[in-house]
Amino acid sequence: MSEKEIGSEFWRAETGYEPFAIGRRTYLAGRTALTAIILDLKQHGVESVCLPEYCCESMIEPFLRQDMKVDFYPVWKTQTGLELSIDGSIGGDAVLLVDYFGFMAEELRGLIQYLKNNGIISILDLTHAVFADERSFGAEYAFGSYRKWTGVEAGFASGKHTQRLPSWELNEAGRKYLSLRTRARSVKSVFVAGGYCNESLRREQLKLFKQAEELLDREYLSDTDDDNKKRMLSLDAVRIKTIRRENAKTIYRYFDELKLCRPLFSKMPEASIPLAVPVWVADGKRDSLRTFLREKGVFCPTHWPVSALHKVGQDSLTFFENELSFVCDQRYEISDMMRMMEMVKQWEMNTSA
Repeated sequence: MSEKEIGSEFWRAETGYEPFAIGRRTYLAGRTALTAIILDLKQHGVESVCLPEYCCESMIEPFLRQDMKVDFYPVWKTQTGLELSIDGSIGGDAVLLVDYFGFMAEELRGLIQYLKNNGIISILDLTHAVFADERSFGAEYAFGSYRKWTGVEAGFASGKHTQRLPSWELNEAGRKYLSLRTRARSVKSVFVAGGYCNESLRREQLKLFKQAEELLDREYLSDTDDDNKKRMLSLDAVRIKTIRRENAKTIYRYFDELKLCRPLFSKMPEASIPLAVPVWVADGKRDSLRTFLREKGVFCPTHWPVSALHKVGQDSLTFFENELSFVCDQRYEISDMMRMMEMVKQWEMNTSA
């Protein structure tokens, strides 16, 4: 049996006994939910939107697909975290805000109030903070996706205008996507249960997940299925939130011992439920660390690749080039986090030698 791997796609959902998601309209994916919001905005006369330069391509494409005028605002790195360049000169009838990694709730509440005072509509992306209470932000619209958090293929939309948002039936493209994801999770479950040894199973699950993603890129206007809705409604939110926070705290304890690898946010807010712990790897060495970890069975993602759809200034570009996300999710114990961070320490020693 090989050593337990860390990261990559989820293969199960952690279910509990208390209902979790209330008041959220379900969709096949986060970009489906965003499209529903875009169509409602257009129905009510909104023609333009301003997005953060630092964002995922899948948040840009739905606006372009629906012929919305898109502009971008800069995101800056500060000594303590991130700063969104939103002021009186910002363009767009609406502004998209991201709760990056679940660390920016307080800042976003202030920005949403500022936008409201200036007659600008706020759209809140909660993909990095799906367990946050969207009502506390005051945004007109909110949306997100669960599949980066657990084994649930579903997106959601909520906010003040949830009831008037358009929806779609589960269609053939949606069924094919869900079938591929189900098969991929099943193969990965066998791969994990077998001790991460069967390379044929590894390749098979990666192929299926990739095929599913490619299908979703082409067509995503569908609902999810009843099975995913049931899993979403029965998620053990308390367990997921508790483990993620404790794992993230363990990671943070190691930063005093590291020099090249620094936390993107100097502190984790008390109420934060982190998607991951984002770090800044200095001197252009991010890819070196990522490769080192991957070779030892630790798969840390980056947020995000730059695409042809992005319009990115030099300040925002540095995030795409230097950010790495340390995995801290509920599949892992504190001992796993310690093992991962000891690898990071070893990489720094090797790099500095």
